[in-house]
Amino acid sequence: NISWIITEFDTGMPIVAGIQLYNSNKELLAYYASDVKTGQYTLPAKPNGDYYLVVNDFLNDTYISQIYDDIICENLSTCDATIGDAVIISDLNNVSNINFILKRDVIFTNGFGEAF
Repeated sequence: NISWIITEFDTGMPIVAGIQLYNSNKELLAYYASDVKTGQYTLPAKPNGDYYLVVNDFLNDTYISQIYDDIICENLSTCDATIGDAVIISDLNNVSNINFILKRDVIFTNGFGEAF
């Protein structure tokens, strides 16, 4: 199992976010969501191998996406999860403390509600 919690940088409060699980061939294996109240999630057991995680705010697009471990992902569609640290599963071991702290995306406006 792989366990983690996703929190907000400024407040430390848990947030709901999407978690993409990739293999070393850059194939998307699964997409999960963290718990709405706790920001936690535990992936079901996976076969031995190297896995890569990308976290994104799929609800509001308020937070900057992140590749594990702490690599900013400006454009989710072009993120290469395998540049991050691998989460290594061997002999069905449990991996915990794979935590993410997401920062808010900053959007500048011209004072008239138009982003630039």
